[in-house]
Parts: sequence; structure tokens; C-alpha cells
Amino acid sequence: LEFIPGDWGGFIHFDPYNTSNWTDYSYGGTFDIFAVSPINATLAFAAGLSGKFFEWDGTAWTQSQDTGSTTFYGISMVSPSFGLAVGTSGKIYSWNGGSWSQNSDRGSQTFRSVSAWDSSSNAVAVGYSGSTGYLLKWNGGSSWTTTTVSSVTFYDVKFVNSSWAFAVGSTGKIYRWNGVNWAQYQDTGSQSWYAISVVNSSSVYIAGSGGAIYRWSGASFASFNSPTSTAVYGIQFYNDTLGKIATSNSLVYAYSGGAWNLARDARYTGSLSSAAYCSDNDSCGASFSTNYAAMNANWSSCRLRQNLNSTNYAVGFGPVATCALGNTTLNEIAECGNGTYFASSNASALSEFYTSLAKAIVQQSNASQTVTITGGVQTTLFPNSYLDFSFVQQYAAPYQSISLQRSSALSSCQGSFSSPANLSLYDFKITSYSADRWTSNVSINSANAFNLSVYNSTSYTPVGDPFMVQLSPSFVVGGAPNLIDVRTAFSPYNQTSSCSANNSILYSGWVNASVGYGDFFHYCFARNVTVYYDLDGDNSADGFADVQVGGIANETAISASLLNQNGTNAVEDAFLRLLQQLDLNTSGGAPGTQANPIDVGLSAEVDSNLLANTGLPALNSTDFSVVVWR
Repeated sequence: LEFIPGDWGGFIHFDPYNTSNWTDYSYGGTFDIFAVSPINATLAFAAGLSGKFFEWDGTAWTQSQDTGSTTFYGISMVSPSFGLAVGTSGKIYSWNGGSWSQNSDRGSQTFRSVSAWDSSSNAVAVGYSGSTGYLLKWNGGSSWTTTTVSSVTFYDVKFVNSSWAFAVGSTGKIYRWNGVNWAQYQDTGSQSWYAISVVNSSSVYIAGSGGAIYRWSGASFASFNSPTSTAVYGIQFYNDTLGKIATSNSLVYAYSGGAWNLARDARYTGSLSSAAYCSDNDSCGASFSTNYAAMNANWSSCRLRQNLNSTNYAVGFGPVATCALGNTTLNEIAECGNGTYFASSNASALSEFYTSLAKAIVQQSNASQTVTITGGVQTTLFPNSYLDFSFVQQYAAPYQSISLQRSSALSSCQGSFSSPANLSLYDFKITSYSADRWTSNVSINSANAFNLSVYNSTSYTPVGDPFMVQLSPSFVVGGAPNLIDVRTAFSPYNQTSSCSANNSILYSGWVNASVGYGDFFHYCFARNVTVYYDLDGDNSADGFADVQVGGIANETAISASLLNQNGTNAVEDAFLRLLQQLDLNTSGGAPGTQANPIDVGLSAEVDSNLLANTGLPALNSTDFSVVVWR
């Protein structure tokens, strides 16, 4: 269990072993939170601005106590019955299992961190007053021994074992408590060290200014691989192959498998709230911070800017500026992409903007690129080169068939989907709102249908994120449940089942829209029939049409349930067989009725190749078919 506190009255909670498993929490207020210390999965404590203390019960954060005006910067919990917290004005508070109370008042110092090993006397705290650094050792009760160091500001302290602790601060200074006293252990130079993470008694990590990360392996601190040049304010390693850092510009990086990857960008997605849900609400009044589709666009722009150093522009045409969701979405895209947002309902103004944008792009493309084409042919792309790739899949319709486009909700990343047996699929897609992650893998009936690692098996950073995943229809079994499994990931090493709850399956297929020759019948009377249809696959009627099956416009339409009840009318028999063919999701009862609508919206005219208003002799050899034209 790990939490990152923030200056918006909220927490980010994540699973240490799953870099994409993030949840945002708020305690309902806006006070800044600076320190957090979990005990187990159902108990954690935090502290921050204006003397506020908070508790986590495994489900939610709540403010548990208000101690006054002290701002708390450090907290360390040993057990549910003991912990220490430090902050401004020399205040040190202790937890007795029921409440927080003042343990000691050290005067004017500001304490930034505290580390407690046990509840008897093993605790240390660090801070500063002006240009003097303070190193404290707890002797039990309310007694603390103070050591001062000139020209150093101490920011963090952690126990390595019961008689060993490290303290870090400004000017590269690293101090050690050896069980008896404090002494300088190492001077790394000009860095300011802000955070410490202890893995075990022979592995310690520190992080600080300029993105610097150092590791101690039992002898001395040495430089460790870092993904950023921005100051690192928080670091947590769970073992030597798995860790996280939080930077001063609200980026969180995850270390896994020997490489760093961006795990969370909290800069441009709004304030953290009780959680972000996907409502797919596209109304102008919808909230950007809870709309996955809008946030997807924002995340993509952030990634392009961070990983490819691109400049991303946003353009809105029409009344976008007066639509809150549309305006916010486009503005966030441009802001995260370090570009410009332009919105107008004037076509001439839009043309002028695109002209100036094209000039800016050409001017920024100041270096040519050499591209190698398959077959060994080489060409050069110059700054004013232009390439345009356009591909539209062409499908040839089978004879006497019509195309149906349908969708099915995928309410979670893993679900079941049934394709009608008499619908021949030719196109199959899944929408995947992956937000800050990549859509990495899709399986259908346990068969791998899409695998992003095929395109890049080491890092997803340079790979485009397919929000619409095109899949082969050959994986789908008609007329039976198909198990769908969608996975997302930050990299090939940390795949997860987390995804939007409002993904959809989009599919298209051919259905035969004609019927062949029928039996011989005594009569061939034309009919007008009321046919109910369902267009969204839920077996509920969406409308109806009074279909002229060779009949005349002013004839009263009969219900589809009355078709060919006496088994003597060739027209009714042919039309009934057609309705049965167009009833993809059979729910019982006569097809085309309100209780069992067909899955094609018929028009008012269904033509036959024989229009008849009179009966035909029963033994005449007459062929008859009905064809739907769409």
C-alpha cells in the first residue's frame, strides 16, 4: 500500500507492483497534505497544513483531528498505537492509539522529516532554522538530543536498522546516526537531497535536485540512473528492481526491469476528486476531469510533448468556444502540447490560422531526415516535404445481402459478446479508452488477437496508442458467446486489466436479404404488414414500418404475427421467411412483432418480382422471391 499526498487536498493511491493501478482520493477538503505513513492496507495516517491529521480506513480518507496552526511536514507510524509527526514552530506530536498530542516544543525550528524505529526511544528527526541544520535523536518520553550543523538544510531522515540512520539535505550533505552520535558520512557536491528510501540494511536510495538519484550499497552513495532532470521530491523503492519517484512538476516515474517509465502525469488533468469515472457524457456541461474520451486526447498530447518533444496545436470550428467540455478539452490539448488553441465559427479566420500554422511547422522543421524504403531505395525528406497516407478498407457486398453495423457495450475489460449466427462479420473493432496507458493486448476466446509488444517489445513510449483496435473477425465464433479480454499497460512489463468501464465492441456484417423459392400454395395475395424493428440489439423495438408487400397504400396493415397462419398464401410465406432471416437476435414469438422485432429497419416498400392482388391456381408452377433494397 502506497499513497502520494498533494497540495490539492487529495491523495494518489497505487499498488506498488502495478504501475497503472492508480486511484485518486479526496478527504473532502482543500488543505494541503505533505506527509503520509501507511501501516497496512486498512490503516494509514497523513498530516499537513494548519495542524490537520487524516486517517485511511481501507476505503476512504477522513480528517481525524485538528491540532491548530502547526503545518506538519513529516510523519512516521510504528504501529496502530504509536507514531510521531513533526512540523513548523519546533512542534513534535505523538500518537497514542487514540489521539495526537504535543510531545515536545523545540522552539523556532522547522522540522521536515521524522523516522521512528520503535516506540521506546529509537526515533530521529531533522530540520532547520535559518541556515542552521538540526539533527535530533529521541531518548524516550519527551526528551530529544539536538545536534546542529551550520550552512545545511536537512529535508529527510530514515532508519536503516535500529542503530543506523541517514539524513540528507542541501549542498550534497549526507549525515549518519551510528547509534551514538551524528556525523557527516559523505559529501556528494552541490545537489540538494530531498528524499530517502530504504530497501534493506545494504540498499538505500536518495533523490534530489536536477533529477539526481544516488544509491548506497553498503559502502558509499553512487549515482543511479534517473529518468528526469527535474527535482525529485519523493522516492520509494520496494526492492532493487521496483520503485517510483515523484517530481516537482507532478510527474511520477516507475522503475521496473531496469528501466524508468512515466507512470502518472497529474499536471493537466484537473484537481483530484473522489475518483474519476467514465460517463462518456458528451454534453457541453460535462466535466472534463471525469470524461475519459476528453482525457484521452489530453494524455496523448502530453505524451507526444514529453516523449517526442512535439508541439501540439488544437483547432475548433463552430460554436466550440461556448461549449465548456469542448473548449476545455481543446485548450488542455494545446496547453499540454505547448501549442496554440484556436476556435472560431468564421471560415476565413480558420483558413488564416491554418496558413500561419503551416508556416510555423515548416520553419520549425529545420533538419532533413533520411528514410530507407523497403527494397534498398533511399530518399531524403526536406523541411518542406509532405507525406499523406490514407487507407479506407473496401468491402465487396455479397449478392443480395445488406450490411448491418452494430455495437455492444463492454462494461469492463473482460466480458462476453455474442455475434448472431446468420450475420457474416467483415469488420470488428473494440474501443479502448486507455487514458494515461497504452492499449497493449486484446484476446478473443483466449486467442491473442492484438499484441502491441509485437511492434515494440521494450518500450511503448514511441508507439502510437490505438484507441480503436481493429481485429480480425475470424477470431469471433458466430452464434455463441465470445470471451473478450482487453489489457492496458505503461510498458511491456506492467500489463494490467484496468481500463474504462465504457468501452464498446463495434462490428459490421452481411446478412442475406432475400429468400429463395417456396412451396406451392393455393393463393398469392398481396399484403401490407406492420413490422417492428430493433436497431441496437437489445431486443426492444425502436420503431415500426407499415411495409407494402405488393399491396396498395390505403390497405390496412396486418400484424406480422398473422402472416400465413393458414398456410395458403405464397406472399405471406415468403415475407415471413424473410423476417425470420432478418431476426438476428431471436427472443421468441413471431419475427417483426413488438415482442420480437427484427434487426433491420425496413422501409415502407418491400418489392416482389410478382405483384398480385388476386389468387393464383394452386397447381400453377409459379416462382416467387422477395428482395430487400437498401
